[in-house]
Amino acid sequence: MANADFSKQVLLNIILNARDAMEQGGTLTGDDGPRNPLWATIRISDTGSGIEPDEIQKLFLPLFTRKGEGNGTGLGALHKSGHY
Repeated sequence: MANADFSKQVLLNIILNARDAMEQGGTLTGDDGPRNPLWATIRISDTGSGIEPDEIQKLFLPLFTRKGEGNGTGLGALHKSGHY
């Protein structure tokens, strides 16, 4: 069973990253996916420009960020902590 606080933090990081990536504004949507008694599915999408193909493999590296210095280590830090 997933830790509720950890799950909230992961979801918050994804939402904030999507919002920050849409520098010119845009639309962020989310909904629950297909129902299953064994897991939860959450779909999140935005109208941002997307992630460069060469950056996808770096998303969960502990210090990878596309933001300025001192910002943006959320998903990687969570992954490194062993909670993701």
